[in-house]
Amino acid sequence: MQKTISAENYKLLAFDIDGTLLDSEQVLQEKTRTVLKKCQEKGIWVTIATGKNWDAVRPLAQQLEIHTPLILSNGAWLADLAGTFEEKKVIPGEVMQGIIHKCRQEGKDLVIYLDDQVYIEGMTHNLSFLETFGSVAMNEVGRWEALGDKLNEVHKCMAVDLQSTQNLVHLEAVLREEVCDSLEYCLAMPEILDMTPQGATKGAGLKNLCEKLKIPLSAVIAFGDGNNDIDFLTEAGLGVSLANGMTQAKACADLVVPSNDHSGPAQFLEYLFDL
Repeated sequence: MQKTISAENYKLLAFDIDGTLLDSEQVLQEKTRTVLKKCQEKGIWVTIATGKNWDAVRPLAQQLEIHTPLILSNGAWLADLAGTFEEKKVIPGEVMQGIIHKCRQEGKDLVIYLDDQVYIEGMTHNLSFLETFGSVAMNEVGRWEALGDKLNEVHKCMAVDLQSTQNLVHLEAVLREEVCDSLEYCLAMPEILDMTPQGATKGAGLKNLCEKLKIPLSAVIAFGDGNNDIDFLTEAGLGVSLANGMTQAKACADLVVPSNDHSGPAQFLEYLFDL
């Protein structure tokens, strides 16, 4: 059933970053910044929902003057700029050890998120791909064992393979069968398999945030372009994908707007709220 879209119904705007809030050059276009500022002046909250960690997101959140908690690491971490609120889920240490073992067996590059830092064993061609998306510096540790007990505190990890999406699909099947079936697995991009703790998704993070803000999910407009945005788009009162979005994300959205290079979300909000 087609949803009725009425400006007065919405209190919160939630944005994915890459491919959505930023253009293909990883730039926040001036039109987008201006429109979001006008929305905030009308009393509408703005937040970010991303697979990235705090350090990668903080400059953008500061630029947009976002005061609501942010949904980080695909929902494993909620925190605000002021440092007054934080909730985090972690992958059990024994599960993390199993992931490391299987990735080594399968020859897959792994990235681990710990607090504000991102870790790799060493830079490879696969991992250099992540620098395209404005990731923070990746700390090389040589061997994962160097992290010691910190491996009990991982809130997200991801396997990267530029050569074959099917290799990542196979890796997920192996991990589900031999390590843990209750993690949240998501082929966020054709080259990236995200893994987060059970119950840590952008959609679950959005539910949690709405409870904190005491607003219904129906009062949210969510914007996203990737597979890790699917439950986020479907949980929101209005799910909006972009013309540049992945096929599945566009299929589950209530609405598809012009691409990130054409300020699609800003164009829609400008029309909706008569800015």
